Amino acid sequence: MIDALQKKIKAETMRIQNKKIAKASSATTLINVTSKGDAQSIVSQPACSNVATKVTSSSVPKASIDVKSKETTAQIRAVDSVFESITKQSIPIISKTMTITQLKEECRVRDPRAKGLSTMKKAQLLEILVEGSEVEGSRQWKKKKEQEILQKHVHKSLCHHHLLANPRNLPAPSNVAGSRSHKKRFECAVCDVNHQWLCDKTPYRSCALCDFDICAACYEIESLPSAEKELLLKCKYDRIKKDQEERARKYREQQQELQERWRRREEETQRRIEAEIRNIPALIKCPPPANLDPDNKLKFSVWTSCGYEHDRWHSYGGPPRKEFNSSHDTLNDANQRVEYVFYYKNPWGLKKEEMQVDSDTIKSKGVRLMTSRPDDSERWTVSVLPSIAFDYINDGGR
Repeated sequence: MIDALQKKIKAETMRIQNKKIAKASSATTLINVTSKGDAQSIVSQPACSNVATKVTSSSVPKASIDVKSKETTAQIRAVDSVFESITKQSIPIISKTMTITQLKEECRVRDPRAKGLSTMKKAQLLEILVEGSEVEGSRQWKKKKEQEILQKHVHKSLCHHHLLANPRNLPAPSNVAGSRSHKKRFECAVCDVNHQWLCDKTPYRSCALCDFDICAACYEIESLPSAEKELLLKCKYDRIKKDQEERARKYREQQQELQERWRRREEETQRRIEAEIRNIPALIKCPPPANLDPDNKLKFSVWTSCGYEHDRWHSYGGPPRKEFNSSHDTLNDANQRVEYVFYYKNPWGLKKEEMQVDSDTIKSKGVRLMTSRPDDSERWTVSVLPSIAFDYINDGGR
């Protein structure tokens, strides 16, 4: 229908212009009269829409020609106004005559993430879309928007065969955010050239026709002639490679320094532990048989225990049994033996610096108690008590 109207208006415009030409041709004959009153010549000029009518004082009256020209101009303007009004009305608008399916489709065009449309009625859809607004899913509306976008493509460049536009002035693609989104293209697009290690990713110029985007760094490179571009890329990549090698060298040096520092610390720790072990009296490290006899205990007995607590996860059969370790004549020797056994005789085979000490206390009468319980493991306990009481701590002496 719109195409038929356009053809009709075009034909009407041509008819009026032809009529104007016919009227103007009768007035474009220039009559040159000499001073003796003889007619010298009559020159007829080709008529066109922009010919200025020139007459002498003895030719056709000027007022009549001006009136005809004004009438022709008014008719042309009227046709132009009609054409513009029909062009504006060619974009469909939201109305009650549209079906529910068409209204829902328009909602999805404006917002692809729209939800709950299946349960909406026609009145609700019309309220959302606003009755009288343009149908943004129509071919005419898309064409109008395309023309608006094309007008923003004004930048020439060697990197693309079309004119480019600033992505900050272009809307985001409709398949990304919908036709009503306020997002701009630079917010959701990335560079398509993507020179490795040089690309900025964020678009600097874009082409909506080709869905093409390019960042500032790649734009600078691609806008150069081929020879200059190759030379520039070679220089940049050589510099990047040199920087990478320098960073790798520094990293290796740092790792070597850390390893050397760790090795020195391990050696110092080992020397310190060996010195501590050498300084421990032989009676504490390797007690004589008399101190290890459980039947003939000396005054103070050192005991150990290892087992799970009542944590409602591991099997629990009561407190672990306390095992005899050694006995000593003095409380000081017994307390030193407690520390040695706790660190160097632990059930996990850990080193002293690896042991976790949960408790190291001096209880009543000066006896020492040390405990450790790593995560999800047994509790290791070493302590000392008078030998006369040791036989009663497990089963009451039975």
